[in-house]
Parts: sequence; C-alpha cells; structure tokens
Amino acid sequence: LRAKGRNDDAIDALQRSLTIEEKLEDQRGIAVTLNSLGRALQAKGRIDDAIDALQRSLAIGKQLEDQRHIAIVLNSLKRTRHDQG
Repeated sequence: LRAKGRNDDAIDALQRSLTIEEKLEDQRGIAVTLNSLGRALQAKGRIDDAIDALQRSLAIGKQLEDQRHIAIVLNSLKRTRHDQG
C-alpha cells in the first residue's frame, strides 16, 4: 500500500497488525511492523511519530540482538532525521 502512495491505508493496516502482534507478544513481528510504520509515517510527513516508531523498533531489535534489523532501522532513522532537517 505504501508503495502505491496509499499511506493512510498503509498506516491503518500497520497499526492493526501491530495490535495483533502485541497481543501475541511477537517481538520480531512488532519490530518489523514498527519499522514499516515509521517509514509510512515519514512519507506522510509525520516525522516525530515516525521517529518514535523507529526508536521502538530499534530498541526491540537490540533486545533480540538482531544485527540485520538494527542496521535496517538505523538506515530508516537516518532518512527520517534527514527529512526532519
């Protein structure tokens, strides 16, 4: 959805997914969804919300010791902070 420019739909779907993953206590799923949510929020210009989601994703990635995820989120944070100015 995000790739087609339907960021509002993507944000809604990601928030629903996040709710389910939190109920399931799926930390890896939460981390991945938060990264995607952060990117969608960034695309909508909601930079502060995007950074919050990305920082949460990064924290979970660190807890999981998932170096690949950490690198992906750091890249997302870099892009978002660049947009922030």
